[in-house]
Amino acid sequence: MSNVHEPTRKELQAIAHGIAAGQSIIDIAASLWIDRSTLSGWVKRDGFLVQVAKSLDTPADFGSERLENLLDEGRKAWERKSSYRLRLDFADAVRTTFSDFFASTVADEKRQAECARADQEFTIEALLILEDRGWTQGTADELARGLKTAKQRRDYRLRHGLKWDWTGLGCSYTNRWSAKKCRIRYADEEGMDFIEQRQRFGTDWLEVFCNDASDEELEATNERPLDVRRDPRLPVTVRAEEAFLRAVKAGADFAEAARAAKGE
Repeated sequence: MSNVHEPTRKELQAIAHGIAAGQSIIDIAASLWIDRSTLSGWVKRDGFLVQVAKSLDTPADFGSERLENLLDEGRKAWERKSSYRLRLDFADAVRTTFSDFFASTVADEKRQAECARADQEFTIEALLILEDRGWTQGTADELARGLKTAKQRRDYRLRHGLKWDWTGLGCSYTNRWSAKKCRIRYADEEGMDFIEQRQRFGTDWLEVFCNDASDEELEATNERPLDVRRDPRLPVTVRAEEAFLRAVKAGADFAEAARAAKGE
C-alpha cells in the first residue's frame, strides 16, 4: 500500500493561487507544510497542472488582480525563471480547462468597451441635456405632481429634493438630488460665492458637483458601465446610444428617447 502523499483539493487550490501569484516551488511548498521534493514531484506529473486548474470552480476564484497576473505573459522583475515558466504553463492549463469562461470574458469585454465608448460619445451628452432641461423645465415626476411653474418646483425641491427621470448611470447620474444639493445649486445660480456657500452649507457647488462619487466609482462607471447601477432603459450599443442622443436633441424626454433608441 502506497504511503505517497496525494494532494487534497484544498492543497491544489493553494497551489493554484501560489502559481498565479508567481511564487516559487519552495515558497508554495512551505506554505503547505510539505516537502519541496513532494511538490516538485507533483508538478512533473503529466496532467497535474490541469488537475490543479480543475480544483477551482472558476478562474474568477483568483480575483481580478491575481487572474490578470496569471495571464500576463511578461516576466515580473521579482519572478524566478522557473516560477515564470510554471506560471505560463499553468495559465495554458487554466485557459484550456475553462475555455467557455474565457470566451464569454472576451465577449463581455467587447460589450463593455462598446458601451463605454458609446456612453462617452453620446449618452453622457444626452443626460447632460436632459439634466439641464429637467432642472429648468421640470422632471417627469414634478410635472406629474402638477408643479408647472419654476416657483412651485423650487419650493418643492427645497423641501423634498428632486427625482430625475432615470434610475441611474453609475455614480455620475444618480436618480435623486437631495434638498440640500438643490439649495446649494439655487444659491450658486443666484450669485452666492463659494465662501458664502461654505459658510451656510458647509460646502459649495463646485465641491458637491465634483465630489459626489469616489475616483474608484467613476472609474468603474467609465470603464465597465454594464457592471454599475444603470437604468435598464438606457441603450448600450453605439448605434442605439447615437439614436438616444439624436432624440434628446430633437426634444424628447428620457422615456421617449429610450424608446427611440430601441427603434420603437
